[in-house]
Amino acid sequence: MNTSKNLLKLNLGCSFDKLPGFVNIDKEPACEPDQVVDLEGPWPFETNSVNKIRASHILEHLGQETKVFLGIMKEMYRVCVDRSKIYIQVPHHDHWTFHADPTHVRKILPESFKLFDQELNRKYTNEKYANSPLGIYCEIDFVLEKAQPSYDEPWATRIKNKLVAPFDLDFASNHYTNCISQWDIVLRVRKKTLKEN
Repeated sequence: MNTSKNLLKLNLGCSFDKLPGFVNIDKEPACEPDQVVDLEGPWPFETNSVNKIRASHILEHLGQETKVFLGIMKEMYRVCVDRSKIYIQVPHHDHWTFHADPTHVRKILPESFKLFDQELNRKYTNEKYANSPLGIYCEIDFVLEKAQPSYDEPWATRIKNKLVAPFDLDFASNHYTNCISQWDIVLRVRKKTLKEN
């Protein structure tokens, strides 16, 4: 049985950004990670052996095929214990930094993770929404706890100086390219069944 003292913290796709106290993982041996792992295949970690994951600018590089991406989400869920936190950073899909990198294969939006929330899956199914209940299909359960945008200029300065109204910022975020540069997302792993809650 794992205790909080021997649970792992994973830094996925670390590249050269290694974190102390984490198992720093990358596919490229040239980065000299703690472990060389292809995240698109089975992960070499035990079920319920992890209580924290950092995935900074890696998910957009993975899972061009839907089946592969869903497999990554299943592995992430499998290795985590209940209430684990997953900290994700991804470029905004309408920012030039997303389009400039030819290794970016998948757009990641906060709303995508809501599809892996079984409580929302059941709610939307009952209300006849067309959302794909991926949490139920994949037998995994994530709760989106935070989705914080980072704004690029000139929006960042306008926000800081209180020169843009919330309505205008919301409009710009949804209609203009290069407005939001990245998303900071936090997921919580939910492994207790809804009947137990």
